[in-house]
Formats: sequence, structure tokens, C-alpha cells
Amino acid sequence: MTTTRPNTEKHSDPDPIVAYEAEVYQRGLRYQRPPFTFKPLEWEALAAERMSADARGYVLGCAGAGETARKNREAFGRWSMVARRLGLGKPRRGGKEERGEVLLPDLSVDIFGEKLPYPIACAPVGVQKIMNPDGEMAAARAAARERVPFILSTASSASIEDVAKANDSGAEQGQGRRKAESVPPRGEKNRRKVHVLFDSGIRSGADIAKALALGADMCLIGRPYVYGLVLGGEEGVAHVLRSLLGDLELTLHLSGIRSVAPEELNESVLVKEDELF
Repeated sequence: MTTTRPNTEKHSDPDPIVAYEAEVYQRGLRYQRPPFTFKPLEWEALAAERMSADARGYVLGCAGAGETARKNREAFGRWSMVARRLGLGKPRRGGKEERGEVLLPDLSVDIFGEKLPYPIACAPVGVQKIMNPDGEMAAARAAARERVPFILSTASSASIEDVAKANDSGAEQGQGRRKAESVPPRGEKNRRKVHVLFDSGIRSGADIAKALALGADMCLIGRPYVYGLVLGGEEGVAHVLRSLLGDLELTLHLSGIRSVAPEELNESVLVKEDELF
């Protein structure tokens, strides 16, 4: 399993999520429908219509009777976000925070010694060429564009070298550290905490927020981005990632949560459904 690092230096726009939402809104004013739906629960059905029987069995199939997969999804429904006052967020476009100004939440995370713009990564999914001829190459390109780490499955239908070329990561290796330099000192290694990457059942930005609040450091997106790959290749994957991040940003913003840091996003912002009544 190999992870490609997102190139954050190619992107000058500090808030591409808002830029994408604004673009869709402006097109809507001109009666131009977006090429893909923004409703996560519709992605699966639309993708299933385009997949072969073999691909459907692989992507949509679950172990046994699917009980575990069903419980994974139902678990998110047992929690609700507690809406708080609109708080002050971290400025996205520089400058100091001004009193009374409502700003967008900070989605960045520090993990594995890196500061990443978003708390998600593409989960390892094998043999993606049965969903789209470009397979992992298209998904990796989309992930790099959206500054989201892409984890390559050991069952990939493309080689690590091919994915690296598709991701243009060969030209970006100058940004990386040499392997020996990446090994932390012994004392630092002993102090390093275990990172929790949550995988299973994520279908919306609200799901991401709940998983982070319950203790995850990052969420892995699996089937949703594969649905995007089926529906539109590279552009479909990019759309899914943008949609999920936009939903996460909106969920936190409307809940008055200023960032995904544990100090802001933790179990105190959640309530169990059976405790509401």
C-alpha cells in the first residue's frame, strides 16, 4: 500500500471549496445544471446503473449478509451534532481575526509530521480499471488536484510507477525529504501518538465530522470516490471530494465549530439520539 502526498504548492487559491461552490452557484443562475449530483446518497445508484455486473459485485458487495456494512452506516445516525453559536474561525485569506467576524472553519490537520489542508484521504481500493479505463491514474490525478492524499492498494490495476507519473509526483519529489531524514529521533518516536484513520461508512461531510469528533485523526473515503470514478473519471472523483469537503465545512460552520482540532471538534459537540427524549 503506497500513499501519494498531495502537492500543496501548486494551489494559490486558499479556499478552493468556496470557489467551487461559487462556480456552481453562478452557473445555476444561468440555468446550467452541474454534470454530477451533489447528493451523496444518489451517487451509488447512479454508478450502479453504469457498472458491469462484475464491477457491481466488487464495489457494492459486502461480506456475508452485509450486516456489518449496514451497522457501520446506521452507527452515524445514532449521533447528532449539537448546534452552537456561530464562532470565530481561522482566517483563510490571511490577516488577523477580527472581533465579531464569522469566518470559515479551519479543516487542516497535522498528521505523520505533515500539515495537510483537509482531514480526509482516498482509501486503498483495488482493480479500479474495472470501474473506469483510467482507473487509479484518474483517481490519483483528481486527489492531487484537490490536495487530498491518495493511498494506492496492493491490488491496484496500475503500477506504483504509472500512478506516480499520472500524479506528476516525479516532478514534485524535490519537495520530499529523503527516507533517512524522515525517521524521527528515538525519543520523538517514543513520544509519538498512534494516529487513528477511520474507514467504513463515510458518506457525507456530517459523517466525517462525527468520526473526527469521536476521536479519528483522519477519515478515509472509499466507495464514494469510486462512484465518482464510475460517473466521470477524474472529474467525477474531484467532484465527490469537493462535495464531501464542502459538506464538512458547512456542517462545522452551521454548528459554530471553528476547526477540526480536538479542542473544537470532540464528543462534547455530539449527542446520542436516544438521549434527546
